[in-house]
Amino acid sequence: MVFLYRNFNIKVCFSVLIVVLGGCSSDSGNDNGSAAANESCQFIGQITGELNYTVNHDITDGCGGTATPDSELITSYGGISSEPNIKVYHENFQPGISANNRTAHVVIHRGLGDNREWQTALGACTINITYNEHDINIGKVKLSGNGSCDSPALPDTNTGATGNISIAPFTFESIWLNWP
Repeated sequence: MVFLYRNFNIKVCFSVLIVVLGGCSSDSGNDNGSAAANESCQFIGQITGELNYTVNHDITDGCGGTATPDSELITSYGGISSEPNIKVYHENFQPGISANNRTAHVVIHRGLGDNREWQTALGACTINITYNEHDINIGKVKLSGNGSCDSPALPDTNTGATGNISIAPFTFESIWLNWP
């Protein structure tokens, strides 16, 4: 009798485990709640001046970003092995709201062991956010859009940078980023 009772419990536990695990999967094809689902990012644009590049960074080049306590979202494109690295500082960012004519500034880092850096003035760039998803369940945002800068990025002479860099109109898409 004890043997049957133990066998029965094992079967019940195994059945419950299958139901629980099966309930965790989704066959709907809609993975909006999953930060890793369909992860992509990109920055496409051109810079000219002290550095000349047609930039086409995607997730294989490295993408990231962070939020700051003062409502600024920083999206970054390019990694250790890519050049140049570009950061877009979305000023007064509001999660979940698509908007035109948002202010931003851009920082360009030469990359590949060269620490020279250039930066536009605060508010020198205009961003049009065409997609802005805020998933409060996972505390993350994902956005995309386009932008342009009215003035060039100036050299940070403390890094040894010289000359200005003009930034042509660009498009961007972020990966899922933490939002406070």
